[in-house]
Amino acid sequence: MANDTYLVISYGVALSIVVASGRACIGVLRGSFLQLTNHGANVRFARLLKTCFPLGLMLPVLTGFLSVSFVSCSRSSYGEIVADRAYLVQKNQEQLLTSLYWLLGALAVWSVVCAVVLAYGRRHHETAPRPRGSEGGTG
Repeated sequence: MANDTYLVISYGVALSIVVASGRACIGVLRGSFLQLTNHGANVRFARLLKTCFPLGLMLPVLTGFLSVSFVSCSRSSYGEIVADRAYLVQKNQEQLLTSLYWLLGALAVWSVVCAVVLAYGRRHHETAPRPRGSEGGTG
């Protein structure tokens, strides 16, 4: 396989892996996140969080992937880039690693958001008036 073809195929495969890893994180965490927002936040804020959650994970993953440039100080033309297969493999690995770092950063940010929602929900639950007859007696 020529290096030109390898570049196109490897770029597509790396992009597919990156998108699949982002979608997998969304799929694994979505149920727990929806329960958290339903019980810990008001309705409007919960709706906003539910809308932003998938975007808040996929956009950083794609940004990390697209932030890796094949152009460098030693290789500035297309011919120089595709001349070395090891360089192409290195750049694909860098794309995957950078995307996963960005995904990790996005997960860290969302964990802080979840902590804030939990703290707000706990505080709101503690200050809310209790309904009559909930003291544990028979009435």
